Amino acid sequence: RIYYKIYSSYIKAFQDISRVFFFFFKQKTAYEISACLVGSEMCIRDSSQSSIQNMEKSKEQVTEGKSAFSSKPYYTLAAFNVLSLVMIKLENPWVALAFLYSVMPLADIYLSQDWVNPTKEEAKVLQKQLRYKVAIQITALLDWVSFIFIMNYLITENISLLNRIGVIILGGQLAAASIVIAHELGHKRSTFDKVSACLILSKSLYMHWFIEHNYGHHRYVATPIDPAFSRIGESFYEYLPKVVINGLKSSWKIEAKKMTKIRGFKTPFVPQNKMIWLLLSDLFLFPLTMYLIFGLSGLIHFLFIAAIGVIYLESVNYIEHYGLERKKIGHDEWEKVDIRHSWNAPHRISNYILLKLQRHSDHHENAYKPYQILCSYEQSPQLPSGYTVMILLSFVPKVWFKVMNPRALSYKKYEKIIPEEDVASQEECKKFIRTLSALIVPIVLLGYIYCMTVQPEGNQGLYSYEHNIQYGLQAFS
Repeated sequence: RIYYKIYSSYIKAFQDISRVFFFFFKQKTAYEISACLVGSEMCIRDSSQSSIQNMEKSKEQVTEGKSAFSSKPYYTLAAFNVLSLVMIKLENPWVALAFLYSVMPLADIYLSQDWVNPTKEEAKVLQKQLRYKVAIQITALLDWVSFIFIMNYLITENISLLNRIGVIILGGQLAAASIVIAHELGHKRSTFDKVSACLILSKSLYMHWFIEHNYGHHRYVATPIDPAFSRIGESFYEYLPKVVINGLKSSWKIEAKKMTKIRGFKTPFVPQNKMIWLLLSDLFLFPLTMYLIFGLSGLIHFLFIAAIGVIYLESVNYIEHYGLERKKIGHDEWEKVDIRHSWNAPHRISNYILLKLQRHSDHHENAYKPYQILCSYEQSPQLPSGYTVMILLSFVPKVWFKVMNPRALSYKKYEKIIPEEDVASQEECKKFIRTLSALIVPIVLLGYIYCMTVQPEGNQGLYSYEHNIQYGLQAFS
């Protein structure tokens, strides 16, 4: 209780400070609310109609964090941050990458699935509990520690090229994963949470996404107006440049409209325009900071990390609504967003890492709902596997189309997936991950031995070449 009181005081103090220094993050206007919030704010559907697996749990269990509603699984991303730092320090970042690209997807496929929904009474209790917010705040803190450590490591340590590439890729993965935290915080009303979300996005030079996602994507999701709209048959490599460019344009249009039509300014070029400050930070202030602290080499490394973060973020956007489209009912008017317009997945590991982002239909229908009470609905379109698998699958268009196009066409016609097709697509995902794992393990083994034995010029290492070879082989025996 004492810890919670201290933590609450800490949050309140930073809220007050952030209100002073970030004056442009104001409370939502009526325009912002109508653009962001779709559906009733805290609508919990009747569990007797939507829950696939009903489980009776007492309010005491919910309060104590037992059973299906423990906050401990949501420290998975924080644990991966720690694992990554340890592996980097041991000069073996490829081991952490193998864990990310092989172990986690395999666990997603073969572990039991997460279908449990809270009841209305449980949701009221869960949404007020501080332990879920503590989990994301600790993860956000660890993410910044990881970022600073990685940048400093890349500049100060004389490491091999292969090791350096592994650290950069791992840094980009962590930057992309942290955007899940930014996404959760960005949907809060608190000024402190909004500012925290933007600061996390700054590591990917993508702070304008805060505006586009909340006030553009949530309003026009599953329509051609949405920059993140992905059509059936459109590969991720066709989608990526389109969503990056159009997302930036959409963010500016949203703020320009707000300044001129809502706030009454004659021009959008006023200090109250958030996009001016966010673009200034993305294009100048944050890169300059990286240059001043880490030098030109640090800036180049940072740009690679930021690019990887953006690629993985947009791969998630590509997956979430692929091939799903709302019916047009008038000029620039579409049917209301509901649980049929987003892809969902009940896979456990992805749910833990991504804060139940896979319950995406409920998130779009109730944008302010905290992650711990998001629900799964059997009427929602279901992916054949979790995001840890589907992200990798999206990078191979031929396999992606084979798995997703029949499924997307069925849901677009509001038809149920044929069980045989469902099983076939799931088996295709398993085959893909097994093949990928079979390729990753020997590559990681060779990379591990290489990093242990081949020292960069000027770095003699602690042991001889023969000792490192022997050590590397023993470690994998």
